[in-house]
Amino acid sequence: MNKQIVYILIAACTIFFLSCEKTTDELSVVGKRVPDTLDGDYIVEVVFTGDDIISYNQSTFEIKLSDSAMDKLLDMNSGWSYYTPRYGVLSFYFNDKLLFKNIQTRKNDISLGPVNDLVFVVERNTITRNLYLADGFPVIRENEWDTNIEYKEVMRKVRAENAKKREVEWDIFVKYLHKKGKIVK
Repeated sequence: MNKQIVYILIAACTIFFLSCEKTTDELSVVGKRVPDTLDGDYIVEVVFTGDDIISYNQSTFEIKLSDSAMDKLLDMNSGWSYYTPRYGVLSFYFNDKLLFKNIQTRKNDISLGPVNDLVFVVERNTITRNLYLADGFPVIRENEWDTNIEYKEVMRKVRAENAKKREVEWDIFVKYLHKKGKIVK
């Protein structure tokens, strides 16, 4: 009889502890920035979490963050003409699993050259602080005066190949945002 009670208690405790297992999904974005001194190490820290994401627009690629996350992400004292990303690269983690590694952060300035992979872009503006998480930079636009059609086709192909490589991870990211009600279409 005592053995049965012990087995029942063990089973009940096991069920209780299994039901307490973590059931919420967590997204965190870690940034790497240059040290404050010449002899310092790169600083790696959490820049923002999924809770800081207000919305992501799948059509325009704009990602809106809370003010505190924006303040941490951007150096507001970087000059009068635009904000500068404080972190050179960002890595996205979902439930401690790496989704996207070393995404470049860029000012909306083409003089830095194109990026044909996932990129985090800060729009050049002194009043608004707009961010974009897109498959490449600059956005490829068509116009009738354009002479670089072949180059744009190469850029499109490379971006599509890179997007295909991270398709599973991108789906996890979008499903997380959708589940949290943060997707804007």
